[in-house]
Amino acid sequence: MRRLRDACLAAGCVIAAAAPALAAGQPVAGTLNAFGFFGTWAVHCGAPPAPANIVETVGWSGHEPVEFTATVVPGAAGNRYRVVSAEMPNPTTLFLQVELNDQRAESLAIVKSGNERIRTMTNRTSQGFLVKDGVVVAIGRETPWLQRCR
Repeated sequence: MRRLRDACLAAGCVIAAAAPALAAGQPVAGTLNAFGFFGTWAVHCGAPPAPANIVETVGWSGHEPVEFTATVVPGAAGNRYRVVSAEMPNPTTLFLQVELNDQRAESLAIVKSGNERIRTMTNRTSQGFLVKDGVVVAIGRETPWLQRCR
């Protein structure tokens, strides 16, 4: 179960796409929108959530904070991420500070390939790295590339 959780965390924030850096003071939603964060992302679009098919759903109610979910089990609620801050230092990188399920703070680095694929490169908590250099520390596997589904 821990491997599943770690894999979900690794890919759970692999959600991004493309755009130039925004001016300082930009609200979180504006930064995420400029990066292409909103929508549905998965390893295999159209397939149900599974350990090998993490499905990310990123929506926005029109009010901060922005929240998104990562699901690996059909019908399950999945992990809920609340975005505390977002920074886009360049068009291919997104740094996020998030709260996972209202409990734990995490720092994430996400990269993109083109406008349709994203991947988590770093996921760090106060206990250390869950993902480092694109590898899930607990299992030694690379984080998956997610593609934009809609």
